[in-house]
Formats: sequence, C-alpha cells, structure tokens
Amino acid sequence: MKDKRIIAMFITSCVALVASVVITLGVALTLADPVPATDVLRTSFNFGASNSETISGSFEDALVYENAVVLQPSGSLHVENWDIATMNTNDEANMKTDAAGNKVMKTASPLYFSAEEAVNPTYESEIMYENESLPSKVEFVTLRVSNSTEAAIKVAVDTIHSTQSSIGKYTKTVVFDCATYDYYSYDELVLAAPEFEIAAGESRDFIMMIYVDEYANNQDDIIEYGSAKESVSVVVRNITK
Repeated sequence: MKDKRIIAMFITSCVALVASVVITLGVALTLADPVPATDVLRTSFNFGASNSETISGSFEDALVYENAVVLQPSGSLHVENWDIATMNTNDEANMKTDAAGNKVMKTASPLYFSAEEAVNPTYESEIMYENESLPSKVEFVTLRVSNSTEAAIKVAVDTIHSTQSSIGKYTKTVVFDCATYDYYSYDELVLAAPEFEIAAGESRDFIMMIYVDEYANNQDDIIEYGSAKESVSVVVRNITK
C-alpha cells in the first residue's frame, strides 16, 4: 500500500511538472508574438507650406513638434542587429553564442510589419511591436515630411531631449525610412545618419523609434524605470546646402 502511495505521489508530481513546463512555454511563446502598436503618434511636417498648430519653427530652418512624446520606459533595450536582410532569421550574421554556449538570435528591431503592410509601408500603416515586452520600452512616432518648395531639399530627422537626465543620457532615436526600407540614426554608430533628399513637390515617410539603451552605462547611473520620465521633441531640419 505504501508503495502504491509513493507511485501515486510520483505520478502526481510528474503531471504537475509537465503542466508547469507547458504553461511556462505557452507564456514564453505568447510573449514572443508581435502585438499591434495602438498608441502611435502620427504627424506631418511641411516645408514651404502651412503646418498644424503642433508644429513650430523653433529655430532657423527647422520644424519642431515640441514634447511630442513622454518616454517612461519599463526597462532598457539594446538592439544587436538592424540589418533587414538578416534580422529575425537563422542567418549566421544574426546569430550569437550565449553564456551556455548555445547559438541564439541577436535582438533585432522592435518594429514589425504584417505581410500586407510590409510591401509599401507609409506613416499611416498599421505597425506592430516585434514582441509583447516592447510596448512599455519603446515609443513609436510615424511622420510624413513634405517639400512644398520649388526645389529639392535635404532634411535631417531627429529628436531633441535632455542629455543630462538619467533617462536622457541613454535615450536613442532610430529612424526607419519607408522608401529605402532601412534604419538610420545619429545615436547608433553602426547606422547611417538620418539625412534624406526630398524632391520638389514630393514627400517622404518615416517611422521613429525612441527608447532607452543602457548598454553603455559605465558610470553606474541609476534609472528608476517605470517612474522616471523624459519629454522628447521631434525635429526635422532643412540642411540643404
């Protein structure tokens, strides 16, 4: 009888363990699924024509959306691969070795498109976060920059924020250009500068990602994630020479 009780307890323990593993894997897989970005700021900038009241010419040759977003992240994000050709694939360029010696994917862009939207994305496209951990870490801003002048212009797309606050020191901005389907940034040394040509009478669409990357925090700065905030302005400069 005692042996039967031990066997029953063993079976019960095994069932509980299997159920726990299934639940854990289910949660992990769910967290890995892309999720719609529901709170996206969509705005437009127009050189040579009128703009909405939210856009101001704060300084020469620039249009600014002041305090466009308030960044209040739940944590830091460090993207290891911005290469459209290899991210989210098993390409060798997107693989790294973890602490256990296993080959795993590098962290890629937080931006995700459905198959339909990925063909010709615009600033009005429905966009998604690459997984469910990201909405509390990354702010998306989509923008259209129009050139209503009679000549081609070159613009720089960027943000303005404090560089002294705990969050501001490590805030990064990456710009996705819908025309070239590539990433640009002044903050990411591996990316080209976000400077673009726009022909007379034409426009260009972008998706901006604003987040905190504490990877280079060598000063032991403490960020109170979840409560610390940073106001970020979006700026488009006319840098035509």
